[in-house]
Amino acid sequence: MKNKFLYLIISKGLKIGAGLMITVAFLLIYNTFEKKEMVDANMIVIMDVIEAPLSCRNLSTRGGYCKLLFKGETYGKKAGNKFCHLVSGNNQVRMLSNKDQDYFIFEGEYDPMQFVFASLLIFIGVIILIKDNKTS
Repeated sequence: MKNKFLYLIISKGLKIGAGLMITVAFLLIYNTFEKKEMVDANMIVIMDVIEAPLSCRNLSTRGGYCKLLFKGETYGKKAGNKFCHLVSGNNQVRMLSNKDQDYFIFEGEYDPMQFVFASLLIFIGVIILIKDNKTS
């Protein structure tokens, strides 16, 4: 069993990796498109801050999470270094919402360059698949 798995990784590793890369890139494009729609709709909601970092100084790359309350539902959101100042020490925060009001982003969280990065990942994944097929 171990030898079959090792053979699969060695013989099909590039194809599997490129396929995963392309899949992740399409998910990133979908997520970025959803954020773009939220920005275009400009549906602003006010959420209550339940829990937030006390200080935005010295946040680790994994830190900066906050808990937000909207219509009786609690949502966890990573504020990170970029958006920590919006929730730290505040009782409420303005967020953008989708039409179902079940997905929220900070104002300014949408970055159109993510479309470019995801497209580059797809391009690189396709190049890897083409090169791997030529060598097989």
